[in-house]
Amino acid sequence: MSLRHLAAALVTSRAFIGIQASGLNDGEHICRSIEEMSVRDAQMIRQIQPGGPYTLWGYSFGARVAYETAWHFEKSGEKVAELILIAPGSPQVPGGDPVPAEPAALFRDPSFLTILYSVFAQTISPHRVAPLIEAVRNERAFVTFIAAEKPELDVNVIGRITQLVAETYTPGYRSQMEQHELSAPVRLFKARGDNPSFLETLTRAVKHPATIIPLAADHYDLLKPGRVEELVHAIHRQAPT
Repeated sequence: MSLRHLAAALVTSRAFIGIQASGLNDGEHICRSIEEMSVRDAQMIRQIQPGGPYTLWGYSFGARVAYETAWHFEKSGEKVAELILIAPGSPQVPGGDPVPAEPAALFRDPSFLTILYSVFAQTISPHRVAPLIEAVRNERAFVTFIAAEKPELDVNVIGRITQLVAETYTPGYRSQMEQHELSAPVRLFKARGDNPSFLETLTRAVKHPATIIPLAADHYDLLKPGRVEELVHAIHRQAPT
């Protein structure tokens, strides 16, 4: 899911800078925690804009990273003007949210396989997911399945994305955001059909309650051409005065 369509559709004179997760390119280190990811992101942002105020955005799992990055900026004395979280909740899957586990167990978990598949296919449609769940029992089998379905993707890229997503579901991959109170205002754009996000289930994470804006588009459609306009209109309509 690319933020390019969103960046192109926004009406703003400000730069829109996207940061890709480390580990997707050959030879890159995969961050082992949200903490490590957010520290890296803060460093990269400072290379482009050394001082605040910053407006940070995060989509899906990236919303957690954006939250932690905003907290690091505030902790260091920088001002965060706003935090925008786009679809921070996970899409609802029939078996419930995946249970964090070691990779050997994750690739036997239908819920995890469904979420991982959606990273590549942008859908959790049962008729699309069922053959995957039937065929896959380990990481290699998953990569082989996706490579056959998506021949336009380099198999090594598929493998690196798979490893990155699996890493975030291991038991040790956690965030301390429960203790990281944020002062910046937060707008949360909630996709149709998503579970409550981390921010909606925490009571002490933000100094001021987040403004929650529901969207008609689901988790996978809201950034696509033809649907991103709903999000853009909501962002401009709900912009702070």
